[in-house]
Amino acid sequence: MPVYSHSKLQSYENCPQKYKFQYIDRVELPEGGEGIEAFVGSRVHEVLEKLYKELILTKLNNLEDLLAYYESQWDKNWHDDVVVREGFTPEHYRNTGKDAIESYYKRHYPFKQGKTLATEQLLTFKIDNYTIRGFVDRLSY
Repeated sequence: MPVYSHSKLQSYENCPQKYKFQYIDRVELPEGGEGIEAFVGSRVHEVLEKLYKELILTKLNNLEDLLAYYESQWDKNWHDDVVVREGFTPEHYRNTGKDAIESYYKRHYPFKQGKTLATEQLLTFKIDNYTIRGFVDRLSY
């Protein structure tokens, strides 16, 4: 029985033919670059995951440490196949990610709005004969 996720369902919603090629026919897509937006999103996500995983262990990272982690993750993961939009530089996007982290940190500090119970928690449930699977970025009480 197939298992569905948000990304699979969204893929079908955007283009049923693409869904068929990717998930039913399993057509291999040509290797391509990674979009800069996805690259930045992954780096910001890694920073927030670090923040909340360590909060579970009662460690509150300061903003400077999180920005340093962002910079290290950016440098560690950067590759020549990242596709940057014309008229922009990687530095524009790098700064956009830093601004997003800083804004989030200042808006939610001291992070006592709820107790974080888990990060990247697998969630699976059934609706009739369909199984839905996904990950919860942060589960809090």
